[in-house]
Amino acid sequence: MATKEEILALLKNREDFVSGQDLAEHFQMTRSAVWKHMAALRDMGYEIESVPAKGYRLRFAPNTMYAHEINAHLRTCWLGRNYRYETEVTSTNTVLKELAEKDAPHGMVVAAGHQTAGKGRLGRKWSSAPYSGIWYSLLLRPDFPPQMAGVITLAAAVSVAQALEQFGVPVKIKWPNDILLNGKKLCGILSEMRGDMDHIQWIVVGIGVNLTATEATMPEEIRAVATSLTISGFGDVPQNPLAAEILNRMEENYDLLCAEGFAPIRAEWMARGAFLNESITVNTIRGQMEGIFRGIDGDGCLLMERVAGEIERIAAGDVTTKNQNQK
Repeated sequence: MATKEEILALLKNREDFVSGQDLAEHFQMTRSAVWKHMAALRDMGYEIESVPAKGYRLRFAPNTMYAHEINAHLRTCWLGRNYRYETEVTSTNTVLKELAEKDAPHGMVVAAGHQTAGKGRLGRKWSSAPYSGIWYSLLLRPDFPPQMAGVITLAAAVSVAQALEQFGVPVKIKWPNDILLNGKKLCGILSEMRGDMDHIQWIVVGIGVNLTATEATMPEEIRAVATSLTISGFGDVPQNPLAAEILNRMEENYDLLCAEGFAPIRAEWMARGAFLNESITVNTIRGQMEGIFRGIDGDGCLLMERVAGEIERIAAGDVTTKNQNQK
């Protein structure tokens, strides 16, 4: 017997009405079963028109990251094939970390329509208004030393940038974890890890992409530094194909990282790096440092040229420029 997702796929491919009898015969089910599937789809937010003697027609599909909507665009072998969608969570990272502790599999993805307590780096909050963006987290169980954990975030940033470029959105990557569009933050990435000196148990990578927020709906305190696809004139980029493409690219880049190391990912990062060869300020645990940004090294650390050509290697910090406030 067909699932409601299979019926939905058929309706999406038809502009005219499909009779209940034709659906019943096609999927070898009763008319009553067809009706129940239609009711279930309506409960999920799909607007399905029903006309006597004509049948059913899909009029509207919600902007929701259901598994079947993502699966329709996935090319992955393992990433996102175990997928969980929640209408509302505190944070997708929080949910997935709990699942990781319960032996959730490598490649699992948790997505949400709304986060009530979205998280950013250094304990900051992440604004994620209901159904206004892509909010999901990825679980990875890498078989490489903990010292390499930091490059996962850089690989994720490259993956998001590549996916956005596929839809015609020109972005830059700000070290270590932001995607910039027109100089403002479009996407943030937060990686959290459990492990010891010799072994990584798991890494959870949270990705948040602002899609439909407007200047009026975006929190006032971040309007000067943040943007969305809608604000930046790319509001026609489809949510679910983009979300799937990020996963497609992330699997490709993760597999490449495992097979060949960080060098090929670093090359992709450098091709998109924001503020290269510009004056920057980096806020670190050692204090504020200033110099010229010369890129990243083979471990993903920031390279800053200081006095007399001396190169400073920085493993963690926040980058700002004269024209950009701290995010």
